[in-house]
Amino acid sequence: MKSQQYDAPFWKKAFDDFVDSIGVVIHDWDWQKPAANLWETPNAFEVELAVPGYQKKDFSIQIKGDHLEISADKEEDSDEGRELLRRGFQFKHFKRSIRVSDRVDRSAVKARYDQGILTIILPKMEKQKDKPGFEVPVQ
Repeated sequence: MKSQQYDAPFWKKAFDDFVDSIGVVIHDWDWQKPAANLWETPNAFEVELAVPGYQKKDFSIQIKGDHLEISADKEEDSDEGRELLRRGFQFKHFKRSIRVSDRVDRSAVKARYDQGILTIILPKMEKQKDKPGFEVPVQ
């Protein structure tokens, strides 16, 4: 049997395998992207992103096929009259992609933004055959 090789470290593959088994996978292992938590309740999956410094209007949440795509863009603050010496964080833009299984009711996905945390609720359902794309409003 030939062993598989992965570009990512072992722990990433192990984590992806574990999360994949419950039906939702967070991709984009870029450490400059917002931190994410994934929760499962009896009725839904919940994704939380730590994204302080944005407003609701800055977010775009779309479901495209098997992926929930979350992104945000905002104008950069003016640097007039000051010089940046060190950057530890930046709230300009990001994009994350989450694979969603057939256990998610795509037509009932909801999102809310409160105190710097974007929460996306992915209700569970029986398997869905069609996967239409649509925009998810942030409340």
